[in-house]
Amino acid sequence: AHRRTHDGTDVYFLVGEGRERSVFRVRGKSVTLWTPVDGTVAPALAQFTRDGRTAVDLSLPPNGSVFVVFSSNEQAASSSFRRTQTLTRPIAGPWRVEFRNKGLKVNEPKGIVLDVLADLTENDDTNIRHFAGTATYSTDFMTDRADGDAEISLGLVHAGTARVFVNGIDCGVSWCEPWTVRVPAGVLNAGRNKLSVEFTGTWRNRLIGDAALDPSDRTSRSNLRLRKGSRGQQDLVSGWGTRPTIYSGYCSNDPLQPSGLIGPVALSMTTTRSDGDEVSEPHQNKETVK
Repeated sequence: AHRRTHDGTDVYFLVGEGRERSVFRVRGKSVTLWTPVDGTVAPALAQFTRDGRTAVDLSLPPNGSVFVVFSSNEQAASSSFRRTQTLTRPIAGPWRVEFRNKGLKVNEPKGIVLDVLADLTENDDTNIRHFAGTATYSTDFMTDRADGDAEISLGLVHAGTARVFVNGIDCGVSWCEPWTVRVPAGVLNAGRNKLSVEFTGTWRNRLIGDAALDPSDRTSRSNLRLRKGSRGQQDLVSGWGTRPTIYSGYCSNDPLQPSGLIGPVALSMTTTRSDGDEVSEPHQNKETVK
């Protein structure tokens, strides 16, 4: 979708996923990328083509989208663009994991140490497999520099949200692909740093676990029906059976929802430089004309 504002700014909205060099019928304007998820704005890796257009390198996550904004200014009169160099290093752990289920203190798992991040539903502890609440993952990592733009990539987060703290500073919440948060300037130390990720999941696995328990031993209290066993008999009144509704509750043999911080977790640091060289037209078989 393309719109032009009263001051001559061209705004394109793109959806999709993957990497692409897109070519737009715009020239002589600076280019920025506006992220709909968190509202951040960043300079684009863009270049004027010899036929009077602008090529922009884009990278979108699954279900991704971006606003590509072309603004008029004096600095855009030449075919300048910016190159970025990103260095990424893994944050491997080990991870200390503490659990809390909103202070209920019922069926609350004891803390564990994970050498490798894994799905919580694969744990031997029943209360960890059925955990609902906030699991806090903590570890230390080293970096030899503290300047430049930085972000933490969480890899994969199953069925929940993740709030990230670096050296005790709240760096924000990640709730969708690409599961990354930006680290503000001045937060990182050259040397040892502390990372904490608060994963908060849904109640599904705890409700399935509670279905196998007597009412007095359950963590949850709700109007959902919980039943031991499987969904074998069709009950049109309650909704139980092979086609339950969202109001019909859970059985103890229902499949668990993958849960927790899966990773791999990594720190990325980026430096940016400008370059004034004009290049030839991008490869025709890989470009998209806008």
